[in-house]
Amino acid sequence: MFKQDVYLEQLVKRKNNAVSILIRIGIVLGAVILSAAIFILSPLAGPFSTILFLIFALIVYGAYMAFISQSIEYEYIITNGDIDIDKIIAQRRRKRILSFKCRDIDKMGKYDANEHSSVQYDKKYFVQDSADENPWYLAYTSPKHGRVLVVFSGYERVLNAMRPFLPRETVMSVFINKQV
Repeated sequence: MFKQDVYLEQLVKRKNNAVSILIRIGIVLGAVILSAAIFILSPLAGPFSTILFLIFALIVYGAYMAFISQSIEYEYIITNGDIDIDKIIAQRRRKRILSFKCRDIDKMGKYDANEHSSVQYDKKYFVQDSADENPWYLAYTSPKHGRVLVVFSGYERVLNAMRPFLPRETVMSVFINKQV
């Protein structure tokens, strides 16, 4: 019997929450205030007005880059039991956040913040859609990072792609005990 290769990519777009909206408003207000200050100072600058114009251009460009960098997506990539999680910023830059194997997962299930508040983790990664009302978690131990908690959007496709590669105990507690 041949084992079929598993490859899955799942893109999760982080929705704008109140904090990211406030950050964007602050970026715009800061750019407007700095630009207004430059225009007020430009008659006083005399021969240095060209430098002020360049500073204005840098402020506008910086504000634009900061504004669009608030657009964040996460991509889960599952390849034959290897999980990679990337952070995509403004659909331009990609950064690998995590890379681990399904067989290293100790615990997994639906995430409850109260349940995990008393547990000590060396690293915590929240890579889910902020509007997701039913996020999932997985915990594993890494030689590099120590005890790691990953909170993610538990789409059925992602969970089914992980299932054949998870330790038996994890499969029993998650899938057999009907957390899915």
